[in-house]
Amino acid sequence: MSRNITPPPHNNHIPRLPSSEKRPFVEFLIGTTAICSGAMLGMAVPSLIGAGDWLEYAKALFIALAGTTVAFGVNKLSVDKGAPLAALNFKGAMATSLLSISLVGGGMWTATYAGLTIGKVDDLRLEAYSTELSHYVSDRNKAALDAAQSGPALRAVVTDLQGKAECEISRSCVSGKGNGGYGTVARILEEKAARAEVISDQFSEGARKREDALRALNTLLSRYQEALGKTELSAVERRSALQKIDAEIGQAVGELENALPIGLLNAYAAELKRGVEIASNLTATERLNAILRDHGEALGGILGADAVKPAERPAFPDKTGVSDTFGYLTKFLPIAAIAFIVEMVLPMTIWLYAYYTLFWQAYRNNPPAPRRVRNESGFGNLLDAPDFYRASDDYPSDPSRAPQPDLPDYRNGKSKPNGRANGWLGE
Repeated sequence: MSRNITPPPHNNHIPRLPSSEKRPFVEFLIGTTAICSGAMLGMAVPSLIGAGDWLEYAKALFIALAGTTVAFGVNKLSVDKGAPLAALNFKGAMATSLLSISLVGGGMWTATYAGLTIGKVDDLRLEAYSTELSHYVSDRNKAALDAAQSGPALRAVVTDLQGKAECEISRSCVSGKGNGGYGTVARILEEKAARAEVISDQFSEGARKREDALRALNTLLSRYQEALGKTELSAVERRSALQKIDAEIGQAVGELENALPIGLLNAYAAELKRGVEIASNLTATERLNAILRDHGEALGGILGADAVKPAERPAFPDKTGVSDTFGYLTKFLPIAAIAFIVEMVLPMTIWLYAYYTLFWQAYRNNPPAPRRVRNESGFGNLLDAPDFYRASDDYPSDPSRAPQPDLPDYRNGKSKPNGRANGWLGE
């Protein structure tokens, strides 16, 4: 049984791009795009590698030349070789062309955008850290200021306990047993009053230390802002100066937090809340514990959670990397968009226009043959009329390309005009 094999198209029917001389604009675009990509990469690489001497700049120049060569080679091969093969329905050529343009363009765009913006991103991160550090210092100062209010409360506790101790000694007004005397209740009241007085004196001295530490912190924060604005310094020198000031700020914050004996005050308040126990006099124990518990709760209420548990200090930002720059993509959107157009959009556009041109050329030279409609009805072949597929004057050598009648398709055994089966055309 013989098989009809369609011969391959003639060489004249294979789509081909015009020679380089006949498409100077496309060649100009391919070359100029590669040069622009390499130039932007050359400006970006020194910021990425921290160039400071001639060797580093030589590395940047070599990387820029390599990027230019790769971009030109990939774009040139994709247009000249990949697009014609893709127009002939060679899916591997299409995938290779699109993937290579995307990978090379994406890599060039990532390096270009990051290198052009990494310095500004580092400045923004350092400024953001300055704001966080100022808020942290303000919070710690507020906590210390709230703790300093415990001084007057301690003086009130001292006065109250001393007065009750004198009353107990003279009239037994706390224990309610006897007519005075220096007993257990009086000794406990005097002991608690003495401890409160010691802590109160430490708070008075710590208040002066807190003011000195706060003044030092304000000075350091001003120095940080001045160092941040010194654009004449290199990025390395400025970061080193800022780190030194940050370390001094950390020491000043420690002095601010340790200026007031907050831990000692917390321990004293907890001690008052626990109360005491006098085995020989239950009534005196209850009265004395009620007095001590009230003072303990009052002192504990003055100290907020920030004073008891300090907030975590923000960490000085690490050196800015490529991934950090993409977190600020919206702030540098114009730069990112221009680099993306040069590195990705324009090469892809050149390839697509070449592919569409060649695809249309291939379709025009070798249009698909019209499909013959078979009659499966059993009433004879309705398409046996010889004029339908006879060679015409327009198509003398290829009868299959002759004009075809507008007939319905009966291959599914159903009649489209009136829904009757077996391809019956009507009554």
